[in-house]
Amino acid sequence: MRFYKYTKCSTAKLILENCCIRWSSPARFNDPYEFEFPLTVAFEKEELRDLFHRRAEEVLRSPTEPAFHQDSRFGPRLLGWWALMRHWPIERFRIEIESVFESVFTRFQSLLDSEAERWKRAVEDYRILCVSERNDSILMWSHYAEDHKGVVLCLRAIKELDTPLCAASPVRYSETIPVFATLQEWVDEMLGMIAVDHSDQFYKQAYTKHIDWAYEREWRLLLRSRPTDAGGYENMPFHHQELESLYLGCRIAPEDRETLLGMLTRNWSDVRVFQAYQLPKSFVLDFRQIR
Repeated sequence: MRFYKYTKCSTAKLILENCCIRWSSPARFNDPYEFEFPLTVAFEKEELRDLFHRRAEEVLRSPTEPAFHQDSRFGPRLLGWWALMRHWPIERFRIEIESVFESVFTRFQSLLDSEAERWKRAVEDYRILCVSERNDSILMWSHYAEDHKGVVLCLRAIKELDTPLCAASPVRYSETIPVFATLQEWVDEMLGMIAVDHSDQFYKQAYTKHIDWAYEREWRLLLRSRPTDAGGYENMPFHHQELESLYLGCRIAPEDRETLLGMLTRNWSDVRVFQAYQLPKSFVLDFRQIR
């Protein structure tokens, strides 16, 4: 698969000179929600209490033994409650269930807080490489390629070399922030009916952006910071064969164009070069091969 990296001319020169590409901290990105939205749920405590009570009556007052999830930490205790509580008057049952709810809700809040703290530490520890499926976005040329005076690199994911781009994952675009658990999931987990896997929550957060960014068609890679980190970014080597072609912006300065072409001739002779042109009758960039 091919990916595109938008960049300034000055950065492109460093990439070609050092055969390295920059992975950056999300704190440097232009999206204020990048890695910044908190772990959240899409319900309030009263909604949780109401469904918990109704579901508890359904499960713990059932005439037949409930099937608790084998990985539920509360399964054995809940089975004991079922044997006892299903015989209680409904008024007593509801009083007891309310005390159970408050206890479990405290645990719920504690889990959210601990996950939020873990998330905060993880955000500071990660470096990201962002690439795109497309090379022809007028907006991205404006935002990330120096108002069309920069370049776009075409990078290949090479399976035979197991290059990092082989592990790139697409960004998910959404109207809403990803939730830690739905109301139904959390109640069923509280009552031992299911075991919700929260291990992928970090990746839900890291690979989700608002729908307004969908035009970017972004893919990304995550890397933990290392001792060689330069304080918010790291310049990572890439394989020479990964760079397939270079696209020059329609406003590139003649001297930058000549410098880049010279660098390619000396050290990257197999890389194709395309020049972007504005079409006179449509809002489309036209790329013409010049080498």
